[in-house]
Order: sequence, then structure tokens, then C-alpha cells
Amino acid sequence: MRIAVVALDNPYPPDYGGAADMFFRLKAFAQAGIEVDMVYFHKQDRAVAEPELTRWCRSIRGVTRKTGWAALLSPLPYIVATRRAGADFDGLPLVVEGVHGSRFSGRRAKTILRVHNLESRYYRELAERETNPWKKAFFFMESRKLERYEPKAWAAADVLACISRDEAEYLQNIGRPALWLPPFAEIRVFPPASEKKLLFYGNMTVNENRISAIRAANTRLPDDWTLTVAGRGAEKLPPTPGVERVERPADLEPLVARAAALVFPQTQRSGLKIKVWQALATNKAVIATPEALAGTGIGFDPEIGVFPFQSDLGDLVRSLRHEYLRPQIHDLVSGKKNETGLEAWKKILFGS
Repeated sequence: MRIAVVALDNPYPPDYGGAADMFFRLKAFAQAGIEVDMVYFHKQDRAVAEPELTRWCRSIRGVTRKTGWAALLSPLPYIVATRRAGADFDGLPLVVEGVHGSRFSGRRAKTILRVHNLESRYYRELAERETNPWKKAFFFMESRKLERYEPKAWAAADVLACISRDEAEYLQNIGRPALWLPPFAEIRVFPPASEKKLLFYGNMTVNENRISAIRAANTRLPDDWTLTVAGRGAEKLPPTPGVERVERPADLEPLVARAAALVFPQTQRSGLKIKVWQALATNKAVIATPEALAGTGIGFDPEIGVFPFQSDLGDLVRSLRHEYLRPQIHDLVSGKKNETGLEAWKKILFGS
């Protein structure tokens, strides 16, 4: 079994949501005996195909994105105009990662479009939350361009493989051939945590994450509890009593291991938050907003340790158990469920 993949970025390292979705799926394909020929688009800082990535692909080719004014002024969305290439994949089934790479030309047996987000909706929400006027204008224009472009990309695909269940249902309702195929996540079971710590992590240079981090920091906790905010831009957040800021941690695992709960106070609803999905693949309590859980198909349930975020978490954190077991969710997030996991991918790629 052999397929081709056009990736919107270098999937390694899997240090943000889109890269994690691509990388762990490539790994699952390889472990299932599916050979992958991959082309990926990249900016200069992610140009190198790491040895870890070559372990899981039959062949790899990187293509530099064509950024600049020509792409910015193009009638095409910027995320599309900066990515264009061609190759002959000998009629292999082709997985296109996002509308980003949908201008890719080359012979293929069928095309599976991986819908990472409804991008027009995602960029509109970015515009609504952005305070920088230039970025706000860019996000708004990108949203308008994507509103025109996305239906064309959907129509050119045989199957729309959606990360978010909500977005799969939306596309089905407007007559598109959409399926919910959520990301693969590796199950991580940590020793039961005894420290009175909560953890929020993300790239705080992204406005949505910065807003979420400040919202988490302003949450009331008991005096003997602390919150750790970790990730790029953490040190630039305003100092807050009881909040530890960790700038670009070399390894997130120790911070996750010591936390009693992982906190996700997001307000942006579009897509599926892959870091929330990955948190559900642990035995840690997850404290989240409805927006953070959007697209997962998973609701609040104290028995499995999924709790609603609120402005005062005092009573909640005092009642947390040291660990939570959720085997059915772990089967879902690890791709073991036939209707949404690896077997479903095999069916749409190879028809069996």
C-alpha cells in the first residue's frame, strides 16, 4: 500500500496542532505498512527534513513557500498563493493537508482533502480578536478570499476528511462528501500527580492563546495552588501572583507530569484544538471551555475528569482526584475506533 501526501508545512517537530496531526498520522500509516511519498511546503525555519521524519516516509521533498507582495496581493488566499508545486505520483491516492496545498498539480488516483479548519471561519475569528490594525485587516481580507476559494477546493476532492466533528457535520449538511476523522494522539499515562498545580500551555504570540493565558491567570484558586503558563511569549505576560511563567520550555512533559489538571480557557470555537485532544489522551484532569472542546464530540463529565472552566476554580480543584481513566476516549483519540481511526483512513484511501 502506497500513498502521496502534500503537507502544508514540515510536520516535524510536531510542536503545534497542524504539525502534530500530520506527524502522528504519518507515523500511524507507516506502522500499518502504508508507504508515504511526501511533498511539504515550508518557511526557512522549518526547511530541514529531520531524520525522525524520514523514518516514516518512503520519500520526502521540501518546497520553499513563495511569500512576499505578489502572494499578498494575489486574488487567491495568501495561505494558498504561497504554496504551489507539481509532481507525478504515479496515480497514487493523494492526501492534501488543508486547502493550503490544494493548487498542487500531479496525477493521482483520488484526492482526500484534510480539512484542518473551515479556514474562512477561522480567519474571521482571528480578525475579530486581533487588536493590531494591520493584522486585523489581513485576517479579514484572507477570510473573504477563503470564502470564495474553499468551495472550489472542496468540490475538487473525493473525500473531505475533517479534524472537527462539528465541521464534518456542517459540510455534510451542505451536501459535501465529508467524514469525521479526528487526529491520532499518543496515549500518555503519567504517575498520579500530587502537586497543587494547574498548567496552561501554548504559543502566546498568537492572540487567542495570549487572551486564554491571561484568562487562566485571572482565575481564582486556593492560596496553596499555583498556575504554570508555559510556551513562547509567556515571559511577556503581565506578572500575576500565584502564576509561574515558563518561556519556551525545552520539554513540556515534566510540566504536564506534575500538574493536577490541564487548563484550556479558549474563546475561539472554530476547528478542533489539538492540544485539548492530546490532553484527553492523558490521565490528567482537563478543565476547559465549551469552545475548547468544540469539534471533539466529548462533553463535560466529572467521572472521566473533564470539567467546565470558570472564573473561580477553588471548589473544583480541591475535589480533583490524582488521576482519571478514560479508556473509551483513549480508543477514540488513538485511532483505534474503526469508524473514525486508521481503518477508516484505509477505506477511503484504498477502498477496503
